[in-house]
Amino acid sequence: MPGHNHSAEYFRRLTDETEAAVLQTLAGRTLADSLDELRAIDRAAATPAPEPPLLAPSH
Repeated sequence: MPGHNHSAEYFRRLTDETEAAVLQTLAGRTLADSLDELRAIDRAAATPAPEPPLLAPSH
């Protein structure tokens, strides 16, 4: 496959960039920040989403 070596290099670089971005994001957080965020997600999941409004049938 002619493009195989190039695609493998592309995905290796993409993976490296993604990992660096994730680590940079995590470096700015404390454990307390992360726990607060997890608790907020839990609270949001426990709150039922509002029902969408019912539309009147069109005639």
